[in-house]
Amino acid sequence: MQRLLPLLVHSRRFAAADRVRTHITHNHIHIQEDNVYQYAAAHAVERERLRDFEFWFGLIPSRGAHYRQRLDSLQRIETNVGKSPVQEEEELKVVRDAIFRTGKPARNVPVAMRYALLCAEKGYAMTALAESVYLVQRFAEPEEGKRFFYAFETRALEACRGNFVKGRSRLKGVCVRACVEAGWLVEAAQLAVLLKAKGYEVPSDVVNDLLEDLRAQGRDSLVQGVLSAIHRDKVI
Repeated sequence: MQRLLPLLVHSRRFAAADRVRTHITHNHIHIQEDNVYQYAAAHAVERERLRDFEFWFGLIPSRGAHYRQRLDSLQRIETNVGKSPVQEEEELKVVRDAIFRTGKPARNVPVAMRYALLCAEKGYAMTALAESVYLVQRFAEPEEGKRFFYAFETRALEACRGNFVKGRSRLKGVCVRACVEAGWLVEAAQLAVLLKAKGYEVPSDVVNDLLEDLRAQGRDSLVQGVLSAIHRDKVI
């Protein structure tokens, strides 16, 4: 059964894969992570099944030092049918296309948010960053966007704690930066204060952009609140 599941997904026999998955999970059998499951996750997006998407995406390996080794099983499957394996430079492309290339971006905001948070937890934050941020800035309400951006940044930083992750510095203050870019200055100020209170670093250029926009709108109380938070004890 365990060997059958990735083969069914690779063959795009998703109905059969769902039946096998139900049997496996009902019997509490462990399912090995495999990049082939991104095809099932993408299919779940197309069918607008958020729970199924979360399940299948959860079976995609986390990105890390042994990422290439985790492609071994997909290498074997695709070699058998004369195809090359998924390349690292195209990671999660099947899922990304299902979410962001559909022509109906507003309808996909909830799944885009969930996708981005799962990416953050699995070490794919930089893969999800630009597309997800743009979609949320354009279609989400400010309060909803603020909660999402904060969760994304904190989960992403936690996932790469103690590990070298390319582009990690771009994750610092990303929730504040995203709100500033969207024109959500109240939310951006709230996040800057919250991040500092929680011990997270907010880059000086992000703070300066926020303060400049706040001053331009005459929001002196928010400026003072941000400055007070920034000038408290330095975070490690």
